[in-house]
Amino acid sequence: MQHHTGNYSFTCQVCQTGFTRKKPFEDHMRKHEGHFYRCEYCDKAFQSFPGFKHHVRTHTNKYPFSCYVCMIGFNLRSELKIHENEHHENEHLGAQHNHSVCLDQMWQNIVG
Repeated sequence: MQHHTGNYSFTCQVCQTGFTRKKPFEDHMRKHEGHFYRCEYCDKAFQSFPGFKHHVRTHTNKYPFSCYVCMIGFNLRSELKIHENEHHENEHLGAQHNHSVCLDQMWQNIVG
């Protein structure tokens, strides 16, 4: 109800945008304070480091997660899991195989 009445607990002193909750207000303030990650390739800015890191990989063609069946590379582990479920669910190791255990072991070998 506060949103519709204009009664905000937090108000940005820079642009006067109002917020009813602290977390969205803090996220908003980072935009004004310069606490964000800027892409060196296209100058796009991100508030979260994971989002920034994912974006930078699109410029560098680095795909740290590869399919063990067809060797296609993926930017995110979640993208690899979706690919395997859609294309290789019953291939190579059988339907009973737990892909996440294999992926976890592979990841541990990579990062040590």
